[in-house]
Amino acid sequence: MLKVRRFTCENMAAGCVTDKAAPSFSFSLDSDRQGAELKRAVIRVGDWERTTTEQIALEYDGKPLEPYSTYKAELTVWDDVGENAQAELTFETGRLSEPWTAKWITDGDYHFTEKKVSPVPMTFRKRFATEKKVKSARIYATAMGIYELSLNGCKVGDEFFAPGFTSYKSRLQYQTYDVTDSLKKENELVVTVGGGWAVGSFVFTRKNRITADRQALLLELRLEYEDGSVQLMGSDTDWDVTMRGSYRAADFYDGESYDATVRLSDIDFHKATLEKLRVQPEIFAATGVPVRAHERMVPTACSETKEGIVYDFGQNFAGVVQLKLRGKRGQKVTVRHAEILKPDGTLNTAFLRTAKATAVYICEGGEQTYMPMLSYMGFRYICIDGIAAENVQVTAYALYSDIERVGSFSCSLDKLNRLQENILWSAKSNLMDIPTDCPQRDERMGWTGDIAVFAPTACYNFNMSRFFDKWLADMRAEQLRTGGIPNTVPAQGYGFPATMPTMAIEFWAEYQAKGDKKVLENCYAMMKKYVDACRFWAGLLSFGKHRYLWNTPSVLHFGDWVAPDVPHMAQWQKRSKWTA
Repeated sequence: MLKVRRFTCENMAAGCVTDKAAPSFSFSLDSDRQGAELKRAVIRVGDWERTTTEQIALEYDGKPLEPYSTYKAELTVWDDVGENAQAELTFETGRLSEPWTAKWITDGDYHFTEKKVSPVPMTFRKRFATEKKVKSARIYATAMGIYELSLNGCKVGDEFFAPGFTSYKSRLQYQTYDVTDSLKKENELVVTVGGGWAVGSFVFTRKNRITADRQALLLELRLEYEDGSVQLMGSDTDWDVTMRGSYRAADFYDGESYDATVRLSDIDFHKATLEKLRVQPEIFAATGVPVRAHERMVPTACSETKEGIVYDFGQNFAGVVQLKLRGKRGQKVTVRHAEILKPDGTLNTAFLRTAKATAVYICEGGEQTYMPMLSYMGFRYICIDGIAAENVQVTAYALYSDIERVGSFSCSLDKLNRLQENILWSAKSNLMDIPTDCPQRDERMGWTGDIAVFAPTACYNFNMSRFFDKWLADMRAEQLRTGGIPNTVPAQGYGFPATMPTMAIEFWAEYQAKGDKKVLENCYAMMKKYVDACRFWAGLLSFGKHRYLWNTPSVLHFGDWVAPDVPHMAQWQKRSKWTA
């Protein structure tokens, strides 16, 4: 029997919202007949129809798609003996080229000047009523910073750290949320915006305000009524804002502080002000893979120490704890995170460098649940102080981009199976919207060399299409006019010379995994410009028999990093040169 295993629009089987005028479709097939071949496939979207024998990245080329619309795509396939199979999906168009009626807003009274820390989160509020019966309601939202939405007291969506990490000076994603079923006659929309990558401290030098001086929000609510009328409600100076919300601190390295005693109905708000951004990026419907909560982790051991209660989750991972507490109003509970323990059983945080990796929760009275939403940590162990063990139930969730598992490996040798598990967990901990180098210390940057080495393995185990498409677009945006590509993408404040010579591997690994020639077409000009630059500099800095051997000062290159028996700075000093 012939079956359609997977049918996708923009590499998504469901939930696709796109701003592409020509979205692409792909499909894969199964058959229980050996040697079966695809004879013909037909894809239909409305009046558009395409007949093909190809299966990858089939672009729509019908009449222009309308913004804010839902379309159904239908697929019919036939094999070489006449068997057929069908599949269908729906996808949405986002704003396409529609201008925003919403305005960028901020708290004009907040002037963030502190160094090496992230700003206090801003809390925005909009109250509104619906006078007629709503047919459809969509929120389109983005921010300078990272945001959390709630409507009528309930979280909107299930992703973390929206709008994601891009090359903000040129590219900024927005997210689309269907809130039709969450609306009431009287409504309250609350948006908390933390510093994130754009405003908060980032890179190991703890730079902040890299892209913006303070957080800002851009949000539009589009209401379509049963009578056919449409109402747009955008962020503007009618919105309220405060710096005194429940989130008292939020930083990727230091963690989060949340005060549950704060009631938004009891604190003072004032009117938001318009914000003029320092950058003017293209704003487009999200093309990446959102970060979501995945595996639920439970402690495998618990012990009392002089610093508090230490819990062992039995596995190193990147994510957040979830605490179910019974506490008194105003009670302070502190959770610290680490990957290893000292001999006395307390947390060893030396390798976190300046990262505090701490969550602080101020209890309201009675039973309550807390989980950080504006930060994450890399850890196996946590230490809880400020509450008795019998009054807290501890779990955790692994956070990583919602990539689909497509490959597996197992054998009769347990050590190799354990190695495969370690590979998977290392990937999950470092596929956090961008490919990071580590999940725990004050870095977590998109080092291009790390993912270049790992890309073939990543593509074997996971569907990396959307993840790499987004990140490679940022790489193209970050390329210098001279052809150089930053060591980290997005560079976001890291000023190291653009010398990393491993850029060709990621998109080649993705092409080999999927066979999508568009990946090569998109990256060809970038790579040609980069290789030409490498050839120029190699020729300029070498002579005679060493011509085109790239010998530059050792400080411009990276070798074995943090070897266990050599002090950190001594490794830099021992390097003499690197040849490529």
